[in-house]
Amino acid sequence: MLLEELENWAYSDITETLKLSPEEIKELSLEIRRLITKYKHISRHIKDKKGKVVETIETVELWFVSKEKAMEMIHKHVGFYEKDNKQKTDLTILTPEQRKARIKELLAKAQEQSQ
Repeated sequence: MLLEELENWAYSDITETLKLSPEEIKELSLEIRRLITKYKHISRHIKDKKGKVVETIETVELWFVSKEKAMEMIHKHVGFYEKDNKQKTDLTILTPEQRKARIKELLAKAQEQSQ
């Protein structure tokens, strides 16, 4: 389950959260909401000369988990690093698709072993 969550972090698409209202953010899937580490909602009121509110501008700022940290944690968890900190697999020569396939392969192995 840990690897699945880290994989969700690493390969998430935060564009799904662009220009959403606070209510819409609450309706996001649990997998997307768990990526959010910090939330800030700001309401700014534009007033006319008489002080009457003519427009309200709402801004929502979201902060997300680190994709880089997720990848690092996956690599450590599945043993890509040896004690002398040399990588067992040279990940710099793997494409993102190859890395994702390798992670899925390791997840499948871990699930088989847990059964």
